[in-house]
Amino acid sequence: MKNNKGFTLIEVIVTVSILAIIMIITIPSINNVMKNSKEQISSITKKNIEESAKLFGQEVYMCDRTSDIISVLNKLFNRSNITCKEARNILTSSGITVTIGFLKEKEYFSDRSNNCDETGEVLVKLQTNEKITVELQSNIKCK
Repeated sequence: MKNNKGFTLIEVIVTVSILAIIMIITIPSINNVMKNSKEQISSITKKNIEESAKLFGQEVYMCDRTSDIISVLNKLFNRSNITCKEARNILTSSGITVTIGFLKEKEYFSDRSNNCDETGEVLVKLQTNEKITVELQSNIKCK
């Protein structure tokens, strides 16, 4: 008597064909899920940058002579005697452009994974209705 252990060639071909069809269907779906996840992470990171820059703008707006923001602004503008009034005027007129690296250094923004290029710039401006607005510049790149 013959001992028929194992699979026939037809059974193997059918199984491999079924697996190939399943892979053809699922791989594009998995790629789309991964792509959408990266896009969501990037948009969340950009929202965090915006919120961080708004916080910086609010500190400039709420500035007083004793606050730490004066020393930060002096370094930012390469000055030694900037006043809160001058800083508010700059914030209102042209806005203040800061880099992501600046926001990270001053601990407004945390990017432990280094997903964003630190040279990316953000324009922080005070509108006439006393609302801080943030404009992400085109050179911002986050993974």
